[in-house]
Amino acid sequence: MTTIKRLFLFAMIMAAAHPAAVPAAEVTASDLSQIAARPHPRLLLGPDGDRMLRANAATPFGKLIAAMVTADAEHYLKIPVTPRRVDHGGRTLKFARTVFLRLSTLATAYRLTGDERFAERGKAELLAAARLEAWYERYFLDCAEMTLGVSLAYDWLHDRLTPEERRLVADAIIEKGLKASYRGRQNWVAGKNNWCQVCHTAMSAGALAVADVAPELAQNVLNRALENLPNIMRISYYPRGAYPEGPMYWAYGTSFNCIMIALLDNAFGHDFGLSGQPGFAETGDFITAVTGNTGRRFSYCDSNNMAGFSFANVWLIKKFNRPDWLPGPGAEKLRRNVARGRRGFDRLFPLTLLYADALQENPDTSRAPGIYFSGNEAKTHLVVLRPGHDRKSPYLGIKGGSPRASHGHMDGGSFIYENRGVRWLDDLGPSAYGTLEKNGIKTLFGFKQGSDRWQVFRIGPESHNILRLGAGEQQVAGSGTITEIQPGKVVMDLSSLYTPYARQVIRTWRLDSGKLVVTDLIRGAKPGEKAVFQFCSEARLDGIDGPALKLSSEGETLSVTSEPPGRWEYLECDRLHRSWDPSDPGKFIARFTTAIPESGELVLNMVFK
Repeated sequence: MTTIKRLFLFAMIMAAAHPAAVPAAEVTASDLSQIAARPHPRLLLGPDGDRMLRANAATPFGKLIAAMVTADAEHYLKIPVTPRRVDHGGRTLKFARTVFLRLSTLATAYRLTGDERFAERGKAELLAAARLEAWYERYFLDCAEMTLGVSLAYDWLHDRLTPEERRLVADAIIEKGLKASYRGRQNWVAGKNNWCQVCHTAMSAGALAVADVAPELAQNVLNRALENLPNIMRISYYPRGAYPEGPMYWAYGTSFNCIMIALLDNAFGHDFGLSGQPGFAETGDFITAVTGNTGRRFSYCDSNNMAGFSFANVWLIKKFNRPDWLPGPGAEKLRRNVARGRRGFDRLFPLTLLYADALQENPDTSRAPGIYFSGNEAKTHLVVLRPGHDRKSPYLGIKGGSPRASHGHMDGGSFIYENRGVRWLDDLGPSAYGTLEKNGIKTLFGFKQGSDRWQVFRIGPESHNILRLGAGEQQVAGSGTITEIQPGKVVMDLSSLYTPYARQVIRTWRLDSGKLVVTDLIRGAKPGEKAVFQFCSEARLDGIDGPALKLSSEGETLSVTSEPPGRWEYLECDRLHRSWDPSDPGKFIARFTTAIPESGELVLNMVFK
């Protein structure tokens, strides 16, 4: 039996062996009283925390991180406190994140350097946030981000606050954060997406910060989190760490989840079983797998394709001793941004300094998988084939699952393809939700067939590397399921995505010696119906010659040959946009169209070489 077949069978066995999340233990009143008796800081930093920060700042990567943090802190000394901002639809998330970024940066710079200028500027931002009437108007995510930023700064700047200032900020955390989380309908509490991870982490940070002031409330908040996080972690990582909302939201939800575990570890000496949830210890393999050999990510769902460097990357490397989980593009991005003095990193970025000693300049990548399979039990079904890890090696990322997954697109059977250092087939990723809603998309979060969501170019079927049949929309209730993995071969059953247009649709990928063959088998389709194979690219179109389409980029060429005969069509993405769609300059959609024969059965082959 091949290694890949064993991997496939192992994932099936794991589904039966671990059918449910592992319940977490509870925080007792005695546990909390010990925390309440401890001096600040007690969020992430212990009594020896400042010394650890300075030691980490002396490491190769720590120097880069510390340089960015202190440069940003110096910049904030020169600008006023963040003005409150309300965006379209009552959103205050950008405002909350800006405050959080400044607080985490200034508080970290103070703990690292002892420079009181940073503490005083952090205090000004902190007290302004505490004096706000409320921390959210419509979306609790805004409140969560504000609560975590304020709680962290309250804890790390505690020795610089007067007793009156401490009461002001603690009361704000209690009333505008913790108690607010119990008011109204809070769908995130037992939610099934990243909000659950983010909000519980933020509320838990607030609870630990004010454990000495409101111990009963703090205990309730922490136990509410421990009750609900195992389930969302199972949804997010079981069985092999694949995150259903894509790599961009992986960085968001997982970073906060890692903060939660780090908070518990620092406060109680253990994490109540959270880090042992099925699949979580493998999620670093997932984020490594979805980073292509060109350094761009597999941008399925609402994810961009930019290389990542997140808190989750760094914390997971430290937690599981896996230095190979720092993708080279992420490290290079950090170096480039430091070199040009870029400001405005992610608000959790300063906290990576706590774990920077685990980062290595040239980690051994031999443990990085050449093939990654999510397991069909995952919410999103993925396979990545990567025969080699150098930039010139082929890379094939395949996406299954259902359009109705959180942040889902109509992309069942879609794939991206890299070879010879070029990303030939790409996924455009997300459109800004706020802009779409402002421009008339009314059911953006409606996942029913025919909703406005599927009319967005980057979300619906128009832009993805998929098969189109009939009216062109995939069925929202359907799902693409991996049925076979062999060396260089993946088979996916897409049938439920194409009812009522066909009885069976099977897509097969074969990757061999740098040549990719994609075969679509269609059975039970209406004779004469159009079958369209389409893909998205930013390469240059050099011409169409009968069944062959020729592309070039960066001095390399790619030929795409079709069988049976049909008609190629080249369309610039911007020509396909509607009024709400953002521009996609330089991107195009290539479509090959043929007709279903009288038998109702068609085998369509595409050869990329």
